[in-house]
Amino acid sequence: MTSCCRCSPTALQFHCRFGKEQEESPCGFSGDACDGAEDGRDLYEVLRVEPTTTILEIKMAYQSLAKVYHLDLSGNGRDFIEIQNSYATLSDPTARAVYDMCL
Repeated sequence: MTSCCRCSPTALQFHCRFGKEQEESPCGFSGDACDGAEDGRDLYEVLRVEPTTTILEIKMAYQSLAKVYHLDLSGNGRDFIEIQNSYATLSDPTARAVYDMCL
């Protein structure tokens, strides 16, 4: 089971540990509703990187995508927020480790 890109590391641990057994998660999602990026892609796919990618490469991928999808440039807030949330999780070593365990 993957995790919700809007969850904190604590919520990610909750999802991994309890999955469907709990009616509602700390982030307000229940069961399989919390399964990765909003369109079904995992966080690595959102940033167009491999799971073995280093944090520096993740940062470079985020910066290049942010230049294209930033709200001021593209006007598509959903894509930019998805990219930003993916970067927030994958750039934090603790959150990334929890996310990887959920995969």
